[in-house]
Amino acid sequence: MKYLALLITSLFFLTPLLLKAQEEKKDSTTFLGGRGKIIFTEKDGKKKAMGVHLGSKSKDSSRHTLETYWFGFDMGFNQYTDETNYDPASVIRMPNRDRDFINQRTDDDFDLRSGKSMHFNFTIVKQQLSLYKHYVSLMYGITYDINNWRYKESIRWEMTSPIDSTGMDTYDGPAIFKDSFSYKKNKLVTNYLQVPVLLRFETSPRDDDRNVCISLGGFAGYLVRAHTKQIRSGSDQKEKEFEDFNLNKFQMGLQAEIGYSGVSLYFKRNLTPLTEYGTEQYPYCFGIRLLGQ
Repeated sequence: MKYLALLITSLFFLTPLLLKAQEEKKDSTTFLGGRGKIIFTEKDGKKKAMGVHLGSKSKDSSRHTLETYWFGFDMGFNQYTDETNYDPASVIRMPNRDRDFINQRTDDDFDLRSGKSMHFNFTIVKQQLSLYKHYVSLMYGITYDINNWRYKESIRWEMTSPIDSTGMDTYDGPAIFKDSFSYKKNKLVTNYLQVPVLLRFETSPRDDDRNVCISLGGFAGYLVRAHTKQIRSGSDQKEKEFEDFNLNKFQMGLQAEIGYSGVSLYFKRNLTPLTEYGTEQYPYCFGIRLLGQ
């Protein structure tokens, strides 16, 4: 529900900005991937936004060489491929920080609750530059990407202390421990600011009802926030810890999309691992585009 509230709040604040920002001629201005119009009237040389109309572009609707789309929303699921070598003999030969980060974990400790490991992506702005009559275009923009990693096991991401109770130096850095408590909710949340760049192909760019869109490309991202959230079994008290832990600050990946008649599906695959060291888990996500281009 909180993500729905965030979506509604974002629309509430963005719509007035969109109405004010459009600088088209007398005719209506498209937004939200061409599935909506802002209707303008002109009086005494001044334009005034009169309302919003939702619907598809007609066959004869005009397209511009450079089109700007404000706001979008994707929703899907997270998973990753784990290429970490958890073999004890291999772990012993790891550098200290890698070995201490894994802390005698196994691949089973990182199993996810697939149906609850959700992915959300909010488009801030995107632009589509036509390279050939909108049959081929370059799509790029800025998005805010949120990944929820819901764990089955009671693992805990922590920042360890450099001094133990005896005063001896210990490992100073992030580590993943197996907790003695059981949790009804145990998740890691990552937030990245991303820049997608894709080559887009359209079969009928002037008729949404017949248009098949295929986009291929990649993305780069920067970590802006991360936290864990845990709720112990038999309790409603939430425990949150905001840290970068050992997460990769920068990410790169591949992205593919296919859409038809206003409905788009997406798939994203990271080429960089989730963490900087210790594990080699490569995230991927898939889902549906609910709003936007």
